[in-house]
Amino acid sequence: MPENSGAEHPSTNARSLPHRIVQEFRQHIEPYTMTIRNTRKFVGTLAFFCALLSALSPALAKSPLERGMKDVAAKVKKFLQSERRELHVKLGVFEGFDLLKASGGIEITRALAEEMQAAGIRVSDGAPHLVEGANNRRIKIEGEPTKKVQGFRVKPSSFKDERFQSLALEINTTVFDEFGEELAILPVQVFGTTALQISGIDADIPANASEEKRQSQILTQFRTPRTTLEAPSGMDAESIIRPSQQSDFGLEVLLKSGNSLSPREARLAERRRAFIDLHRGEEYVVRLHNNANFEVAVELTIDGVNVFQLAENAALKGSKVIIAPNRTAVVPGWFRNLSESNQFKIGAYQESVAKEQMAPLADVGTITATFR
Repeated sequence: MPENSGAEHPSTNARSLPHRIVQEFRQHIEPYTMTIRNTRKFVGTLAFFCALLSALSPALAKSPLERGMKDVAAKVKKFLQSERRELHVKLGVFEGFDLLKASGGIEITRALAEEMQAAGIRVSDGAPHLVEGANNRRIKIEGEPTKKVQGFRVKPSSFKDERFQSLALEINTTVFDEFGEELAILPVQVFGTTALQISGIDADIPANASEEKRQSQILTQFRTPRTTLEAPSGMDAESIIRPSQQSDFGLEVLLKSGNSLSPREARLAERRRAFIDLHRGEEYVVRLHNNANFEVAVELTIDGVNVFQLAENAALKGSKVIIAPNRTAVVPGWFRNLSESNQFKIGAYQESVAKEQMAPLADVGTITATFR
């Protein structure tokens, strides 16, 4: 049984940054979520979350995922030391359970790389050990039949001593030696909004409900998504994707042609998963919609990489964008500084920012937006 990590159904703090950019924020409500995928492997997961914001204050606490990966790093270090092995690993792909079609592997890899280095474990391609979360690993637990584990998946589970079930993100980290022999599988569970964000689950959660009610709604909508499409005012093509018909939050992709922008139509496939077709060479922007009467903070990732990852000011990496009430915001590309950004453009994997930032190939073709 994986141990509960990520500590609590988390709240995080925030500090204000120029141009209404924030790195973290305090959350009082569970989020709204939604997912988009693409058959050409160019645009995929879009996860929408929303929570009311309180006054901003310095961000000090680690995220639930970072706390979970800190636990994994400690376990890997303890194992390698017990086996008298070098504290030197290569990080591989973390794969989501196939039915999720999730894009969160790069976030797991990124958080684990940081926590490994903080724990004194060297991370590089030339290491004598491989650490990854591949699907369908067979493990044998004493007294139980052999079973398969996934790199990561979501499952109902009880958080600490709570009597109700919550949606948990289960991550199984496998350690291999230089000969490809499996040395250990280290499981951990992460709770809170991370489970939604990493897995790209669609949900529209009551703002003022109890934690038990919110988790019940998340589990219900995981099984029966309510994702919807709508057309912008005065247009026929349905390009705005929302987690439910009642949701105030949405996202659309607009294609660039010279100085003009045109919405790209979306469609719903099996289990109400949203898809958009984008093709190599096309340039695009992302438009975020906030029809609520309060501000929201939005984290946007392309190919699993935060759009602020290329920021010249390192303090802005991992940032979020604030959208005013009843407004939209257009994200034009990869943020560099307050006057410059690099355009979003569909290209080969070897040319992509995802490749540069260690994103596994499975994550290419995904967009994830997190509204809180």
